[in-house]
Amino acid sequence: MTDPTTEIPSDTRLALFKVATAGLVLHLLILPAGARFGLIEPIQNQPTPKDQALRILASESPGWAQAWYHWDSLWFVHLSRFGYQLQVGTDGLRQQSNIAFTPGLPLVIQALAQIGLNPWSGTILLNMLAAFLARLGIGFAAYQATQCQKTAIWSVVLFTAWPWQFFLVAPYQEACGLACVVWSVYLGRRQSYLPAFLLSFAAGLFRLNAIGFFGGFLAGTSIEIVRKKPWRAPPGSVFFSTGAIVSWLLLLLYFYFEFGDARISILIQQTWNRHEPSLMGLLESMFSPLLQKKLTGTGWLDWFVVWPVLLIIPRIWTRLGPAWAMALAGLAAQSLSTGSVMSFGRLMLLGVPFFVFSGHIAASKPRLAIVVSAVSVLVQMALLWRYIHGLFGG
Repeated sequence: MTDPTTEIPSDTRLALFKVATAGLVLHLLILPAGARFGLIEPIQNQPTPKDQALRILASESPGWAQAWYHWDSLWFVHLSRFGYQLQVGTDGLRQQSNIAFTPGLPLVIQALAQIGLNPWSGTILLNMLAAFLARLGIGFAAYQATQCQKTAIWSVVLFTAWPWQFFLVAPYQEACGLACVVWSVYLGRRQSYLPAFLLSFAAGLFRLNAIGFFGGFLAGTSIEIVRKKPWRAPPGSVFFSTGAIVSWLLLLLYFYFEFGDARISILIQQTWNRHEPSLMGLLESMFSPLLQKKLTGTGWLDWFVVWPVLLIIPRIWTRLGPAWAMALAGLAAQSLSTGSVMSFGRLMLLGVPFFVFSGHIAASKPRLAIVVSAVSVLVQMALLWRYIHGLFGG
């Protein structure tokens, strides 16, 4: 592995800035498409969190932004306005509740409102900026790991073409969470430990699967420290990886005092047909067509990308080192351990090592990379069409 403290040449920085900006232009093009052709969900006038969120959007959000609010984004609207609430049915059983979600984006929404901006349109625009920073960070991290400009550029291109990339525009937590993750790793590898720790801490507030990523990165870094060569990770590099774990533990502590059960968010996720994390759940996800036989629609697409992600981990270990490999392994294991592949492709937006190594392959096989990118963009447009029409897209 190359020295991660090496400065990135100015020409490489400029090239990465250009390709990250090209991704921003793509997002600027799909933003009006979502607003123009998207469906604004009808209000059913029922006392459900979804309808409460829709009423808030109908009265406070401009129409172009409202068309982007579907699925999880409605939960973030509800959480930002009402705080954590446990929904219980007349039969006393737990129902789908906003407790299943982390508080990062709702806190941002509240902050936007406090400074006088429209929080609903502001969230989308902020996500576009965060997505730009995330793409730039992936390029920087790829060059840091490989010292190859072509690899860095292709890493950003393949990431931008990823079928679930449009979720970085949608009012989800993916954009801010990913930006925090990738810059935390980049700064941490450069031995800027305190800012890296703070970004890791923030990542845990935005994305639950940041726990799997940084847990794996922590384990892999520990292996690098013990082995010393050829990766030579300094002992202090363990510190910054713990930020996401600390923020998650604090959230669990809050749930314990507020609801009497630190595991309440995990239990609520079972209402989305996810089990408690387990080895059996991991196997059920990996072999879903054989063990469950209930994959439909986008579920097949999610399952299809499981295997390239898993099979590339040993090669990442060899080429990029244990920390990168274990980070991807931890991320994938956490996502699959609930017995469901639902949203796996979207969750892999956080799979930075996957895109870095894919960029390494693409640098030597550009024709194949062009074909893969073109197909991925077409799939992305199909999933985007589903999402803006209120259909499940990941």
